[in-house]
Amino acid sequence: MIQNGQNRGILSGVKQALKALVIDDEPQIRALVADILRSDEWEVNEAATADAGIELISVQNWDLIICDVMLGEGDGYTVLRHFTEHGSDARFVLMTGQGSAAGALDATAIGAYDYLVKPFKIENILNIAGSVREHFKLREQHFKQPIEAPVQGYVSEIPLIGSSPKFVDCLKLVGRVAATNLPVLITGESGT
Repeated sequence: MIQNGQNRGILSGVKQALKALVIDDEPQIRALVADILRSDEWEVNEAATADAGIELISVQNWDLIICDVMLGEGDGYTVLRHFTEHGSDARFVLMTGQGSAAGALDATAIGAYDYLVKPFKIENILNIAGSVREHFKLREQHFKQPIEAPVQGYVSEIPLIGSSPKFVDCLKLVGRVAATNLPVLITGESGT
């Protein structure tokens, strides 16, 4: 368990900018995401490879990590698994140009906070950043409460049909609650 405030200056009353890491082998996408976050007052570092991203995750504390799935040498799932094992309280977002419902389910089941499909809108990045900012703001207000370690999940081998945004959102939620002992009710028409 990580106590909130550890290595973040919260207990000392020092206000620090939130820190983000953007990992993508495409320089234009990496720069775009980094610039969007900087315009929202984030302190941003960038990495072009899975290995460079893993190294930065290992040596520094982050609030938000946005990582592409396809990284040339390596992939975002490898980085996500390392992140999950590292035990950080950051929020990890996978982004991909070849999104699928199964990919979203797999990503959230093994610890991703969100799954972003390219092409994305600037508002998508800003919404994620705002949600993460709000999360840490609430944690800061209640810093005596421990932050739970990311839940270890499973990777689905089930072939799923469907890739509509609503279906992907539903599977993100399934991935988040899969490792819990919560009752879940899914409603809607069957066969559609």
